[in-house]
Amino acid sequence: MAAAPVIPGATPAALTAEIRNLQSTVARLGHALGVLSEAIAWTDERGLIRWANPAFARLVQRPALSLIGRQIESQLTLLERGSNLEPAQHPVCRALALGPGHRPILGSYSVPRSGQDRILEVHVSCLEGAGEVSAMMVVRDLTERYLAEQFLESEGQRLELIRSVATASNLAEEPLGAIEVAIRLLCRHLNADVGHAYLAPPGARNGEEPPMRSTDLWYCSNWRRYVSFMHHTEHGLGQDALVNEVIAQGEPVWFENLAAAADERRRQAAAAGLRSAVAFPVRYQRRQRAVLEFYAAGPLPSGPEMVFLFEQFSTQLSRIFERD
Repeated sequence: MAAAPVIPGATPAALTAEIRNLQSTVARLGHALGVLSEAIAWTDERGLIRWANPAFARLVQRPALSLIGRQIESQLTLLERGSNLEPAQHPVCRALALGPGHRPILGSYSVPRSGQDRILEVHVSCLEGAGEVSAMMVVRDLTERYLAEQFLESEGQRLELIRSVATASNLAEEPLGAIEVAIRLLCRHLNADVGHAYLAPPGARNGEEPPMRSTDLWYCSNWRRYVSFMHHTEHGLGQDALVNEVIAQGEPVWFENLAAAADERRRQAAAAGLRSAVAFPVRYQRRQRAVLEFYAAGPLPSGPEMVFLFEQFSTQLSRIFERD
């Protein structure tokens, strides 16, 4: 006796056509999910992965087929505030524990990667259908947006710094006042422990004697710790190679390892616990009128953004020499 058709009244040909339609629909759905930028994974009630789209495979850096049947929390290790989540706190496990009918789990997490951790927004829903419970996780990578926001925030801070030193330069009656403000602002921005200025004598040109002279303009995060280095500087003990390099090159100079320096002054800085240094010139009418230097117990930021910032400070500070 022949089995009754699945769809009442349907002929074998109609059933075949319906199956092909369903297969085509599933294929189109799979293709659509495959091209989404969001990473998507579907698990069963135990948190075992049943399906994942290519974006999810790229996120976890494993072939999609190798993920099937694996615990999702072992394949996508999430960090919250820098700490690994316990398996029970994984958003998929939490959603499954709450069960269908509860609000979806939504949270921000990070995934450790070499060079730059990925910042993720995770959305997990617990579903029920055909007598089965499952979880659907959708992950959006917000790293680029996060970095863009950080960049804009940094740009805003740099612009505020430039406005502040411009105001100081406009209001200052003599160079030392504006330079003192600039040193304080940059030390805080660079997280530098020591800031100091050298000035060229009035009328001196680049390469002419006398050389730039140390001033008593200092910013210091710990005066007791760095007083010996400051004394060494103000009394001109040892040739200042960092300042000489800035004068010779006419541009910012970084030194990342003071302990490896050959000159006496940078060795004194290293002995005081300072690790890195940067200095840049202040130019007016093609003359280098001052050199501002900064020392830190840790690394100092570098790169094109810092070169631009130093150039802007030099431009603003040069105005005070117009009235000098």
